[in-house]
Amino acid sequence: MGGKRINIEKIWRDLATMAYESRLGMSNCFHTIDEGLEDKLRENEGKLYAQYAGWDFWGGVWFEDDKFHCQVNVHHYPREEIEADSLKEIMEKVSDKYGYG
Repeated sequence: MGGKRINIEKIWRDLATMAYESRLGMSNCFHTIDEGLEDKLRENEGKLYAQYAGWDFWGGVWFEDDKFHCQVNVHHYPREEIEADSLKEIMEKVSDKYGYG
């Protein structure tokens, strides 16, 4: 099949161990971050995640260890975890690598 093998255990965070924020999220389609999401994730450090939906990927975002994290999945397969100081920076990094649609 070719291609680089990825060690899933190294990048996979079991999001099922956290609560899911269903009312707030991020969208690559409109390049939006719902108002209040960053604060809500900070207040629930390591206990809450939200979705980051894109055309060619899905991400789970959360706040832990003074950073925002995004577990990027493509076709239901984890690709990597990206971290940044803000959700806006997460969006920029993920969009640069996985597309803006």
